[in-house]
Amino acid sequence: MITLRGTVRYKKIEGGFWGLDGHDGNKYMPAGLSKALLIDGMVIEVTGIVQEDKDLMTFQQYGKILKVEKAKMIDNNNARALNSY
Repeated sequence: MITLRGTVRYKKIEGGFWGLDGHDGNKYMPAGLSKALLIDGMVIEVTGIVQEDKDLMTFQQYGKILKVEKAKMIDNNNARALNSY
């Protein structure tokens, strides 16, 4: 189980998907993140489990899959509403 801070990002490639740019320098695919926190540019704190299975893949290949156990908003000053996509 890890806890980290990161910035939520919406990527328009591959049909569109949500990613998390960790402030630890890694990229994550947040699985199970609340829809209320899916706002591009929002900084969140997440606790969860990084899926280390080397055979586990996604179409996006953005980063490590992070199974979210809990999350909270830290800063929404740079967040953009969903309708701006």
